[in-house]
Amino acid sequence: MTNIDDPRMVQRDGFTVVGLSTRATGETDLGAHWSDFENRHRSYTDRIGSDEAYGVLFDFDSGTGSFTYLVGVEPSNETDVPSTLDRVEVPGGTYAVFTVPLDEVGTLMDYVYDEWFPSVTFERTDDPEFEYYGPDFDPRDAEATLDVYVPVDD
Repeated sequence: MTNIDDPRMVQRDGFTVVGLSTRATGETDLGAHWSDFENRHRSYTDRIGSDEAYGVLFDFDSGTGSFTYLVGVEPSNETDVPSTLDRVEVPGGTYAVFTVPLDEVGTLMDYVYDEWFPSVTFERTDDPEFEYYGPDFDPRDAEATLDVYVPVDD
């Protein structure tokens, strides 16, 4: 896998993501989950005025390969979060950030765990990893890029 660039290492403050969660595996197509979140919670996302979104992966089960995947946004006002939304706290720390086209996210994760981690001195922490979809991201464009933040020790 030579077409994936080395990650940039960043320090990031902790933040909250609110949204809709589901249990998934690496084989799960999460497109319908994103659509469900957008349809059910459009009034909330319109109200906070954010054109950024997150896909947060946490609560990994190595035995089954499953994890919780939360599609969401960073709230602008903690008191204004509907009770129907799930919440995850993403702690601050050091992250290896990989920028990839949407259609290569699955391939990226194979690369990160099978090739990149064995070749570096960093180790993955137990913190959530997350996908960041910036303001220019277009989900209809398979080549649109996103950033994948993988938590590492520093």
